[in-house]
Amino acid sequence: MIRFLMRAAPVLALVAGTGCFATRSDLAVLQNDLSVTRGELLKADSARRAQLDRVIASMSATQDTLRSMNRRFTEFQAGVRTNLENYGDQLIRVQSLLGVSQDELRRIRADIDRSRSSGAVAPAGPAAPASGAVTTPPAGGAANPPAADAGAPGPAQLFDVGRQQIQRGSPAAGRQALQDLLTTYPDHDLAPDALFYVAEAYAAEDNEAAADSSWVAVYTKYPRSQRAAEAMYRHGVVLENGGRSREARRVYQEVISKYARSDAAKLAQGRLQNLP
Repeated sequence: MIRFLMRAAPVLALVAGTGCFATRSDLAVLQNDLSVTRGELLKADSARRAQLDRVIASMSATQDTLRSMNRRFTEFQAGVRTNLENYGDQLIRVQSLLGVSQDELRRIRADIDRSRSSGAVAPAGPAAPASGAVTTPPAGGAANPPAADAGAPGPAQLFDVGRQQIQRGSPAAGRQALQDLLTTYPDHDLAPDALFYVAEAYAAEDNEAAADSSWVAVYTKYPRSQRAAEAMYRHGVVLENGGRSREARRVYQEVISKYARSDAAKLAQGRLQNLP
């Protein structure tokens, strides 16, 4: 437009100066300039339109790429979620199978203890000698002493009874059986489990202090047992629920450092992330 005005300026000046009409030649020049200017404007508009079309096409391509990436990411998330769920299900099944196997072994051991207790009763007196046989009294003339605690339940039987009582809603009776096991067989391999279930019995009675004390005793007395990590984690939960976040944090960190491969360590890691 500026170029057109510059070209038309002489003609306009001539018209203004002479006060008469322009010649045909001047009008032709002016028309030519108008045509050139119109063509340039059309070319500029066409160039801008083409540029705008390229920008729109580029934006559309970018949006398509973003939608494709978003779809792929969503599919990836779904795949990861599915894999994690499958892994969790498999882990639960394995743990369930292990739990069933342990329960079955404990029932077998309890049956063995019952069989021993029922068949280990000493006879009332010495057996009568066979006809013509010569009997020799023991040295000192004393008879064989009877077996100690004949007929008493064994550790597996006590553990089975105690756990069943707790599961049936009788924590006091179950705790008594388990404490009998701990008193009579303190070094038995069932002792850590028995002490852990003692804590569970106290927890069922809402006696949090006694339950926490028993959980501390589990990992203090039996630090290498399978119950130690969970008992330590339970102690950390009690501290956290009591508002003792700093002590709970220390306990959770100890669970992770001492029992890194345990499920309790994973739970402790989650608790640490939520602590203030």
